[in-house]
Amino acid sequence: MSKTHKFQKLGGWLLFFVICLFLQASGVLAQFSEGGMLDIVRGWSMYDGAQGWLLMAGQALSLLLNIVHVFVAIEILRRDPYFLRTRQQALVISALDIPLRAVNGVAYGFADYELAMLVVQGVFFLLGAIFAMLYYTRSVRVRTYMGTDEYLRLGFLTKKMKGPKPAVRDKG
Repeated sequence: MSKTHKFQKLGGWLLFFVICLFLQASGVLAQFSEGGMLDIVRGWSMYDGAQGWLLMAGQALSLLLNIVHVFVAIEILRRDPYFLRTRQQALVISALDIPLRAVNGVAYGFADYELAMLVVQGVFFLLGAIFAMLYYTRSVRVRTYMGTDEYLRLGFLTKKMKGPKPAVRDKG
């Protein structure tokens, strides 16, 4: 009977990322609390023109992303090789949220500090996305945990990347 390597179990930074992805479920509840979708619907009459629709689109996008992140965590737990593709799609959708809020801010006016904070958020989003993709593509733990590098070939941003060498031999 062969002993399992510690990287074949969920742990380390991979466990941290899975926990963070599951915590996104709390964002689903936030969409229906103060400042969320229900507040926009309740105050619909005070929004001018497309402002209500832009705000609602931003909230709907956030709700969708929170749900998708939970599915990514489930895919990782199931060792589904499509997890990285789903994660990359979520990053692309997340990147759409920043310009959407910028259009809303420019069209309906915001203070200079809000625009600066949006730029700072965009920079942090980009750095976080780069860090996450580097982790998923370079991590020996992820490669060993998944059992194959098929997850890299299925991701649309990582199709031609060569995965790291696993800590143990692949089965089969």
